Amino acid sequence: MDWSPSFDRGQRWFDPLREAMAPFREHARWPTIDEWNAVFPPLSSRGGAPIRFVRQPPKRRGRPVDLDTIYDERIYVRGEVPSRPENWHDFFNMLVWCTFPKTKVAINARQRAALRARVDPTMRRLPSARSREQDLLAILDEGGAIRRPDGTLLILGHAIYEHLACNPVPVHAYLYLSRATALDEIDAELAAFLDSGAPLDENGPSMTITP
Repeated sequence: MDWSPSFDRGQRWFDPLREAMAPFREHARWPTIDEWNAVFPPLSSRGGAPIRFVRQPPKRRGRPVDLDTIYDERIYVRGEVPSRPENWHDFFNMLVWCTFPKTKVAINARQRAALRARVDPTMRRLPSARSREQDLLAILDEGGAIRRPDGTLLILGHAIYEHLACNPVPVHAYLYLSRATALDEIDAELAAFLDSGAPLDENGPSMTITP
């Protein structure tokens, strides 16, 4: 789908992103990654690096493992979120970073720990499959939603936002059941849950979100 600053018109599912999207409403063309960074609020990774978005380099196959270039390691250590310009998936990821910053930092820290548990610099290639922990964190990150005590839903996963904007068909979401109601309180609660090391339940609640 081409750039449209009104992609969310009349769709309540995009409500959590309204504030993050505000700086881009007047853009007649795709915002550049530099323009993302210009409005992104100050935030640091758990490794202490300021979070910023950088152009994703091309993949280079057949080379030894370089931990510094792996997505989660790069965010944690250097604060760099590899992103593709003019790409809805990565644009929504940036908006979610703005909206749920503590949760995104916590997901990254936990993904990085899961990566470090399986990969070391002496390896010549990455394992052929992710661990179940890595899979479940990715499902939450890309396909997660939050149910508030009153039953209303907030979408977390940027892949769900992409589907709703570009391919509006029903999509499956992994649910986190929150005790909080305000957006910042939910963000803090989910981040604390992830930081606690509590396991994600692969058989936990889920639902289908229909545009």
